[in-house]
Amino acid sequence: KPGLYRGEGKVKGEGEQWTIPLVLRVLDFELPRPMCYFDTDKEFVTWFCEDVSVSTFVQCNGNDKALAERQVVAVLKDFRRHNETMANYGDKVEHPELGREAGMEFPANVFTVGTYLGEKAEMRYQARRSKEDLTRKFGWKPFIVSWGDEYGLPILRGIRDMIRIYHDEGFRFALNSNYGYQVAGYLSDLWWPPRDPDHHSAAAFKFNQLGGDGYFAWYASHHVGVENPAFCRRQYGFGPYRAGLSGNFNYEHNLREWNDLRNQYRAMSFVYGSGDGCIDTISWEGFREGIDDIRYATLLKRLAEPLVKGT
Repeated sequence: KPGLYRGEGKVKGEGEQWTIPLVLRVLDFELPRPMCYFDTDKEFVTWFCEDVSVSTFVQCNGNDKALAERQVVAVLKDFRRHNETMANYGDKVEHPELGREAGMEFPANVFTVGTYLGEKAEMRYQARRSKEDLTRKFGWKPFIVSWGDEYGLPILRGIRDMIRIYHDEGFRFALNSNYGYQVAGYLSDLWWPPRDPDHHSAAAFKFNQLGGDGYFAWYASHHVGVENPAFCRRQYGFGPYRAGLSGNFNYEHNLREWNDLRNQYRAMSFVYGSGDGCIDTISWEGFREGIDDIRYATLLKRLAEPLVKGT
């Protein structure tokens, strides 16, 4: 409840003890969900490419599936406490009950299945089959699907029929090609090219001018796990928010890696796996604070908008 809460903290060391008085003020409002800088009715979303799944944890814990399921739930609960609410873990379609137990959300803009590329009749069959399967499990929503990785213009031209077929079945399409916004804006409902948020502001502005309810996100610069909480706070918070983006979609929650010197890329871990879930890092707290920054900004803008409009 709003008000002042008083307590104390004790510090011991070298045979001495210090008592630190603490006063916490709880304000009389609740933070809203994060919304976009350019539209306070459009949610600012965060996805991560996940290496979190029952099968992954089974490989790490001695082939104990029941333990792996408990570990997945524990990790997802930690994610939710840190402002990552999208149920984008690896087996969300096979085991949606784990995400629901953790309080994760299954909105339409969660990645679900990949698309099928082949003969047109087969693509229509596979698209309808995916739609029927997802409808049984979640109720039908215009889910976002994807195909391939960082391809160029020749492939973009070659998959247009596939994208149209999935669009005809009600799906939305995500594209992480780094090519022109005209092509990406025409083909995709989520465009997430691999560069840092600051270099995307001009393209994001053009994409937003197309209208509709598409999303513009980013990834890869830097990948997750940078041991600098202030950098992470800006990279996932006010950086993309003020640049006019509508989401983060970075790579990846990899709970298996501890060796920071393994190869060209350091371990892409915001948190580290443990027997009962995960171990948080200060950079992970930086991510949480970055999303909280957007939530505070959303509250401020919503309070200011009626005043600015004179209503």
